[in-house]
Amino acid sequence: MALKEATLQLATSLTKRLAVIEKARLAELPLPTSYGTIAVAPEALSTPASRVKVVRTLLAQGQELKFAVAALKRLEEFESHHGLEQYRRSQQLLQAALGAGLPDDPVHGETVRHARDEIEALKQQARVLDEWDTSYKNYRTDVLDAFKAVYVPLREDLHKGSTEAATALTSMDEFDELPFADRAAIRVEFLGEGRPLFPVPLPDLLGDQQLLAANSEYSIAHMRTALAALDGQLSLARERVLELFAAEQKRKGHEAKTVTWRPSDAFKGQQFTTETEIDEAFDAESARLKALVREGKTIRVV
Repeated sequence: MALKEATLQLATSLTKRLAVIEKARLAELPLPTSYGTIAVAPEALSTPASRVKVVRTLLAQGQELKFAVAALKRLEEFESHHGLEQYRRSQQLLQAALGAGLPDDPVHGETVRHARDEIEALKQQARVLDEWDTSYKNYRTDVLDAFKAVYVPLREDLHKGSTEAATALTSMDEFDELPFADRAAIRVEFLGEGRPLFPVPLPDLLGDQQLLAANSEYSIAHMRTALAALDGQLSLARERVLELFAAEQKRKGHEAKTVTWRPSDAFKGQQFTTETEIDEAFDAESARLKALVREGKTIRVV
């Protein structure tokens, strides 16, 4: 009777420990096919029967139970060292690298492609656990290093560029002279979080967890687009400030002293085939601008 009770306790304990397999499946960790049969032995022991039959089942399932205990211990140790979370993050970072087009990167493309293919082979062969501290570790490190090498400089450039653009806008004399409501409107339109001139923060970007968190806010594609549009957005914001400033001066009965000049608009659609045509176009625009200065106007380039 004592042996039967101990056997049933063993079955209960193993059944509870099967939860780690479900955790591995939720993390999409490819397990060897042998893990699929681990539940059979505890289930056979848990089936109601006489003590003699229970003991006979225990003896018959001896090898399977030894394997189940060893396999569960291995997976539990892996999970206790945050292996499942690390595996999940490594897969997320690989997908982020692929989504950002890193396989086609002229510097890191070959490394990313090789790591992608080898990781996929390990997954298909269910050898991730076996190679976790050797091959898989090397490949996920290669992906991490490649992603970091591309992501960090972009994030630094966007942080610097957006901060400088925001400062350039708010340091305009016209901005300082705007009423509070107009300054608040400019901040909401251009400087608020998610807006084109929002000063993008620069967090710590060391491990995969920090990189994934940063990438969820500003992906590589997003940052490239934002950097390319930064100058144009600053021009639009400056133009908006000058527009509000002119409206405020007019409201006060003052003559507008600042005019905006956008070079792209001044020469838009023109085509030059000779030096004379260039001289004529630029001389005409120069004369117009000089006339405005003689009238006491300040020309603001936007």
